[in-house]
Amino acid sequence: MHVVKRSDCFYAWRQNVVVGHSVGVTDEQISALERGEINASCFDEAAQAAFTFTNEVMDLIEATNRSFNAMKKHFSDRAIVEMLYVIGTYMMVARVLRTGRIPLDERPADSPQ
Repeated sequence: MHVVKRSDCFYAWRQNVVVGHSVGVTDEQISALERGEINASCFDEAAQAAFTFTNEVMDLIEATNRSFNAMKKHFSDRAIVEMLYVIGTYMMVARVLRTGRIPLDERPADSPQ
């Protein structure tokens, strides 16, 4: 959700709100992400580390040692690699949706849950 919000991709944001709700993301967390408040108190230390890491990967291509080490405190090497894959995938999805001028559905699809 953070990647598509930062990519200003409403199509993907709206759909991921539905999916987020289905996996336990709270309205408070969704609102904080929508405002870009990644250090909001509704996020634990691990989530905040992940958001900072995501910002650096998006902006700098390579995360700093500081944010990488913060990630290592909370996530396994495999989880970090999977997160990098998700970040890159959603960056690509946002670019395809926006550049392709994909029309917005009348309403988001139902949750897969």
